[in-house]
Amino acid sequence: MENLNEVLEINEEVQMLFDKIRLMTDVYLNEICKGKATPYICNLKDTKGGREEIHQYVLNCAFNYNDFSISEALMEMERSMNPNMIND
Repeated sequence: MENLNEVLEINEEVQMLFDKIRLMTDVYLNEICKGKATPYICNLKDTKGGREEIHQYVLNCAFNYNDFSISEALMEMERSMNPNMIND
């Protein structure tokens, strides 16, 4: 039973981390969408399911590429969507 409790504690910690990243992503979105640097993700955030898609992208970057900050993940997403920012 002790192992189950440890697993549950770890799951709670992971969920808290996910929630914190989602919250911070929303803060970043509110700030960067005041300007015109990220029109594609700013438009996406206002669509049905768009905010969740952005959250998933940021979480993926955070856990698969440890050195990505939230702002870097958002800019990478913008680069992947914006034809004016795509590098050959």
